[in-house]
Amino acid sequence: MNVRTLGYIGAGLVVVGTVMPFATLPLRGDVTYLPEFGGPAVLVLLAGLASGLLVHRRRFSALWATGGVALVVSLWSMAGVLRGNAVLQDQMGGSADDPHFEVVGAAMAQSVQLQWGGPVMIAGALALLAAAWFARRPAGG
Repeated sequence: MNVRTLGYIGAGLVVVGTVMPFATLPLRGDVTYLPEFGGPAVLVLLAGLASGLLVHRRRFSALWATGGVALVVSLWSMAGVLRGNAVLQDQMGGSADDPHFEVVGAAMAQSVQLQWGGPVMIAGALALLAAAWFARRPAGG
């Protein structure tokens, strides 16, 4: 596999990952990254699109920036969902005077799950970083 192919695969995975299911939330079901997360999702989408253009123009060193942005923002968003879920579990577990509310709250907090859109974006960002790394290496070395 050559560097351009790896770069195109990475850019494609980052772009497609933004419209895949990102998380399952109670009372909402599956949500995708792009419409639900606003600015960070647009940033990741633009990084993926820019990466495709950079690969086309053979500007592989710039993939460090676009792949890094996509990776950091994707990981930050996934951590935000997990952090929010932990806060929700803490609030539901300790503040309820009614034991029925506590059970319902715990069930809702446990129903928050990350889906496969985030790992697809992360895999794409890692592929972009790998393409940037392989492009800087001399041929035959």
